[in-house]
Amino acid sequence: MVKNFFVCVCLLCFANGAFALNKQDFLMFSAQDSIQGSSAHLTKDKNGIVYYMRDGVSFTVSPEWTIIYDKQIAKDAYYFSMETKSKTSTGLVTVAWLDYYMDLTMTLNTHKKHIVENKSNRSGDVLFSEERESTFNGHKSMECHYKVISKDGQVYGKIVVFNIGIKTITLFYETQQDDKDVNDLLLRDFVLSFGARED
Repeated sequence: MVKNFFVCVCLLCFANGAFALNKQDFLMFSAQDSIQGSSAHLTKDKNGIVYYMRDGVSFTVSPEWTIIYDKQIAKDAYYFSMETKSKTSTGLVTVAWLDYYMDLTMTLNTHKKHIVENKSNRSGDVLFSEERESTFNGHKSMECHYKVISKDGQVYGKIVVFNIGIKTITLFYETQQDDKDVNDLLLRDFVLSFGARED
C-alpha cells in the first residue's frame, strides 16, 4: 500500500546514516510500535481532537487522522506519523525532527535520495519539482514536490524542511490523486496548528 511505501522511505532516511542513528536504534523502531490510545504527551478532548506536545514540538490531530507511529528513535531524534482513517483514503503525514541544527538543502537532498533509492511498492521514476524556499507557519523553509508511480496509482508528495531554534524538522506529506483535495485541506489544518519552542 502507498502508506507503507512512504513510512519505509522515512525510516530509511533515518537509518542510513544521514541522521547519525545506529542500527540498533533503527531496529527498535518497527511496525509493532504502532500507537493505540494516549500517552503522557497526548491528550484528547471531547470532540476527538488530539493535542500533541513533545520535546517542545506541538500540533493538533483532528479526528480524521489515525496516529500510527510516535517514537523517540534515538537520543536526539523523534518520529511521528499519521494516516487518514478511511480504508480508501491515502493521506499520510510524517513529522521527524532532530534536536540539532542541519543545513536545509542537505537535509532535503538526503530525503530525495532515499525516496529515489527505495524501490518497494512502486514502478517507474520519481519526478521531483525544483527545490524552492518557502515559509512554514512563519519559519523559513525549503520544500519540493514529487510524483511517484506506485502499484496503487499515481502518488503526490511534498517534503518540507525547516529549522526552529536548534531543531531540524522535516514534514512529509503523501496522497493519491483521488483524495488529494480532501487531504490537502486536512494537511492545511495540521500545518496551522504546528508550533515548536525555540531552544
